[in-house]
Amino acid sequence: MPKQINVTVSTVECDLDFAIQPNTLGKNLFDQICHTIGVKEVWYFGLQYIDNKGVTSWLRMNKKVKEQNLQKQYPWRFRFKVKLYPEDVAYHVIQDVTLVSKM
Repeated sequence: MPKQINVTVSTVECDLDFAIQPNTLGKNLFDQICHTIGVKEVWYFGLQYIDNKGVTSWLRMNKKVKEQNLQKQYPWRFRFKVKLYPEDVAYHVIQDVTLVSKM
């Protein structure tokens, strides 16, 4: 495996490319993405991927990215997706960037 692993993350607005270390935790990748796009209300979101069996899965934050049954093709592809929908968006969502990311 290469020293750095290339990953592509699709958001509503664009695709983002990152290079991660083999020992990177899911939380570290997720935090880097949230920082890059400016999302502070991170609890609404997660990273989805298609696993090596073709099943859509959520990236587990407490495990290394490379240990999560990812497909064996590079770059690894993830989707920045809403995991939790608040009942009252106007009341619970503070940042405009969160609203844009949810579309």
